[in-house]
Amino acid sequence: MLSMHTGIFIKEAKERFIGYVKIGSQIEECYISSSSHLNKLINLINKKVLLIENKGKNLRTKYTVQAVVDKNNTILVNLNFVNSIVYEYLKHVYKNIEIRREFNIQNYKSDFYLPENKTIIEVKSLLSEANIVTFPLIQGERSVRQLKTIHELLKKGYNVDYYVILLNQCIQKIVPNDKFNDFSSLFKSCIERGLNVKYFNVKFINNTFKIKENKNNNMQKCLLHI
Repeated sequence: MLSMHTGIFIKEAKERFIGYVKIGSQIEECYISSSSHLNKLINLINKKVLLIENKGKNLRTKYTVQAVVDKNNTILVNLNFVNSIVYEYLKHVYKNIEIRREFNIQNYKSDFYLPENKTIIEVKSLLSEANIVTFPLIQGERSVRQLKTIHELLKKGYNVDYYVILLNQCIQKIVPNDKFNDFSSLFKSCIERGLNVKYFNVKFINNTFKIKENKNNNMQKCLLHI
């Protein structure tokens, strides 16, 4: 369980990874763990945010923005923290089975790997205020290369679980992003090869974040017919 502070989010800086939060009567620079500006995904301005203290010496910022409180919904926005809560989930599900983090398999860096059953687990986070979200939100060459490698690993007999982590509980449906045909065709080919897509909701319980698998039939169909 993390010790968290609270503040009011003021704005993001022009440079990436920095935001300004009012804590008491002081304005603090805080770290934002997202490679793109969060305001493209979710509105934090003038909302209550939860903060965790950064560990280490000679750091520019004292706090990291962990989550935003929107009405009765606490939304995780610390994208670097997602794999930590997925790891806790995996330890609970796969008791007495070795779980390797960031393990390299034939030049592919997996988020998690279970050597006992040759299962690769790839984790993707989705952050949005909308009920219907396009996937992927952003496409880069890296994501296409990654899918190509996953496709080859599936052909070689590896199992691949693709965890889609819904950071906001308001997300009800995911639809293919028509702008990214390369990604969509590769993703479909991977599913045909046996890629196992699973959906998870992030919940804030007893001052900590946990994931729970979303087994809603409508959600399960979201990306299977991409």
